[in-house]
This record gives sequence, structure tokens and C-alpha cells, in this order.
Amino acid sequence: MGKLDGKVAIITGSTSGMGRDTAYLFAKEGAKVVITGRNEARAKEVVDKIRADGGEAVYVLADAGDSSFAQKVFDKTMEAFKKGKFPILVCTDVAARGIDVDDVEAVINFDLPNENEYYIHRIGRTGRAKKHGVAFTLLSFSESVRLDEILKYVQSQPTNLKFDEMGVLRYQETKEAFFEDI
Repeated sequence: MGKLDGKVAIITGSTSGMGRDTAYLFAKEGAKVVITGRNEARAKEVVDKIRADGGEAVYVLADAGDSSFAQKVFDKTMEAFKKGKFPILVCTDVAARGIDVDDVEAVINFDLPNENEYYIHRIGRTGRAKKHGVAFTLLSFSESVRLDEILKYVQSQPTNLKFDEMGVLRYQETKEAFFEDI
């Protein structure tokens, strides 16, 4: 994996397919990946696209109600993810708070959250227990102002990445490949 000064990486450009591609690169290596979306509709859309591509992903919702049944489903899904039964977990902002898995190597933010605090909860799912982890944020030009607000809030400087025309994820400044061995 690439080396980052921090754990925040920004991927700019057209975001269509980039998050799935990044998730697949990690999952192919046996890593656990969490993808976050702003709401249930976005989470379902992401899972449907991954499955349509032949990938394996499950989404979990913590905001589906406070029933004991919903909690049991959430707990069962989280236990299966911890055990590696599937490599990609897709969730909403609310569900991200309930994810307690030590070996998540990547979080991919498909959308910027509405609240700065949610960004911290999202990226906090990776690099736990002193392990390596990276949080990727897919960013369109129109979201750059919102991202500036979030980065001030979290006091972080991101590493800027971009997919080239061949689909290789590269550091924006040096053009070196982020994944050296892929």
C-alpha cells in the first residue's frame, strides 16, 4: 500500500466508479473495507453496483429503528464482517458510529457528510488499535469548499490522489502509483 503522512487521502475527478475500484483493490488483497454514504438510498445504490460488478458487499443500517430485531441484524452483520465473511461493508453515517472492527484497512467516503463530526466518526473506523489504515474521500469540484471546512475541523492535511487514464491510482504531485505492487 502507499505511504501517507496522515490517514486522509482525497481522490479528485469524476467519482463514477472510483470508490468501487479503490474498494476492489483493497478487498482483492484480503483487506476489510468500509464504504460510507450519506443515507440508506446511497448505501443501497453502492452495494447494488458492487454486486452487479460481481463483487461481494453487504450494507448495514443502524438508523433502521430501535427495535431489538434491527439491533440483532446489525450485530450479526458486524460479527460476520469481523470474521471476514465478506470484504466490503457499506453503511450510513449513523451506522458508522457503531462499527467496532480493529482491522479495517480502508474507509471510502462516497459522499461528504452533512456534519463535520460525522467525518471523524467515518475515518475513525480505519487505522484502529495502532494498525495501518487510510480514509479515502471521493471529491467532485463542487464539494471542495465543503471539504475545506471539514479539514479545518479535523485539523488534517490530505494526500491528493487521482486515477489516471489507465485506472491507476496515483499521487497527484509526483504521479507515482499509490499501490506499488498492484
